[in-house]
Amino acid sequence: MIILDRRRFLGTMAAVAGASTLAAIRPASAADAPVGFPEASSNPLRWPFVMGLLVAGDAAAREAEIAALRDKTSYRRKLAYASSDRKKEAFAEALIAWFATGKDVRFAGLIVVDPDAKWPNEDAARDKVMASLCTQLIETAGAPKGLVLNIPDKRKTPRDRTLRALVPVPADGAPPDMPNLDQAARFLTGCLYGEAAAASQALKVKLTGTLKSALKVEALSAANLAGKFTVAAVSL
Repeated sequence: MIILDRRRFLGTMAAVAGASTLAAIRPASAADAPVGFPEASSNPLRWPFVMGLLVAGDAAAREAEIAALRDKTSYRRKLAYASSDRKKEAFAEALIAWFATGKDVRFAGLIVVDPDAKWPNEDAARDKVMASLCTQLIETAGAPKGLVLNIPDKRKTPRDRTLRALVPVPADGAPPDMPNLDQAARFLTGCLYGEAAAASQALKVKLTGTLKSALKVEALSAANLAGKFTVAAVSL
């Protein structure tokens, strides 16, 4: 796990406050760009707040690979880490194996805590903090050159608004919705949140354990597997 101290966090917040886009990212063609799928455990104020970003190269091919896993396991429902649906287990385990061994797919996460209740009350101040967190999430993922974000139009949260501002849509338009990769990002973020929040439900614990075993790490929160699974901790 990468520890981001408060001085670095404040420095990042100051740097992004006057910038409309993330300097490391340049708008690219959606057709050949790496595609990022951002997710979060919940809205801030429920601590820990966990943010995740799944990045896929040749995203259309990766989407098709997950679709094939659905066919193989006969699972058609929406995958949700928080669900107690036992029927998802075979598909979730196949997805974990796919992620751990697959090429051109990586995950980055932020575990955010607020021990001194510093989360701002004013909208403008909150936007600055969120911009800093979103920037650090992308940097934790390695700030892939030409990154394009896949954020469905129906999502209107402050985090999604901030990400759209940091990483503009390419001139040739956003990539198409890819629900399988979006759900994979949400699932991996959920596994990280479940560990950080000490989830006790049996299936959640089992699937988080399966992910740790597949990645060969003792704790997801401590993972620093460059190019595959990297987590940073932030204290506001």
